[in-house]
Amino acid sequence: MKRTLYVLPALLGAFFLTVGLLVQLWATPHLKRTPLDIDSTTLLAGSAKLFDGASVKTFPVKATSITKTDADRSTDDVVVFHDGFCLVKNVGTIGQCVSAKDPQGRLVSAGQSIYAADRVSAKGVNDPAFVRNGLTARTGLLNKWPFDAKKKAYPVWDDQLGTTTPAKYTGTEDVRGLKTYRYTLSVKDVKSEVLEKTPGLYSTQKTYWVDPVSGSIVKVDQSETRTTLDGQLLADIKIQQTPDSVATAVGDAKADKRNLTMLRFLPVIAYIGAGAMAVMALGLWLRRRTPADPGAHVATSTESVDPTLVALDRSGHPV
Repeated sequence: MKRTLYVLPALLGAFFLTVGLLVQLWATPHLKRTPLDIDSTTLLAGSAKLFDGASVKTFPVKATSITKTDADRSTDDVVVFHDGFCLVKNVGTIGQCVSAKDPQGRLVSAGQSIYAADRVSAKGVNDPAFVRNGLTARTGLLNKWPFDAKKKAYPVWDDQLGTTTPAKYTGTEDVRGLKTYRYTLSVKDVKSEVLEKTPGLYSTQKTYWVDPVSGSIVKVDQSETRTTLDGQLLADIKIQQTPDSVATAVGDAKADKRNLTMLRFLPVIAYIGAGAMAVMALGLWLRRRTPADPGAHVATSTESVDPTLVALDRSGHPV
């Protein structure tokens, strides 16, 4: 029973130590990866000036961006995404998108793409094993920032240019109770194919609000301008994420942040528990090993005995 007194804390200490090591060395690195079950919809709204061949007209517009992961084509290290984007004139009764043959001509632009990204760095993957069967080769950040984002510039992919543009850190901002890092990228009058087989000048400015813990983008504002080479405005579009869409993104980011923060501190708590159990076990062991009190001394046969302390039997004779 006495042995159990120090063995039990020792076993508990070993358990806490094992839990801390497992979380730190295995669980945290494996959970700090882009999930393979993403199915998100981002809604944006704003206005657009569009050239119809005769004049420039202004319309309210809305955009829908849908991002889904393809678990079957993904691996432990690489995630494959399916993206869909649709921008329409917000006129009349209209859903997320319309056909190119819409009788009211409300479709502004639409497209789909499939691409692969590293599950940790969030950057595009150009491995031949993934850049095939319809997948687009991309580099830089694609739809999120890396975990534990830094206050620095990151390269962000631009489909229109077919290359990356640096998104610079421009400050820290609270978005619906969530601390975010704000990044801004800017492109000014770059030659590009602004319409099919139509060369022109392309400009854009995008601002991203990012949860630095999970790397999730929770809010986006963007503007885009396209002109012909001689200066004729073709499109001037300004859209931003809707309040409801921002609220949903912030809620998801807060949940991810709580889980990741718990993982960050769990090893520390486990190590403290292991240390406390080790100290307790050592104290109990040392207590068990302490010799008896020297004051409780028993005389042996080799020691002298005080005659006055010799016991007497009932007859009065010494025993």
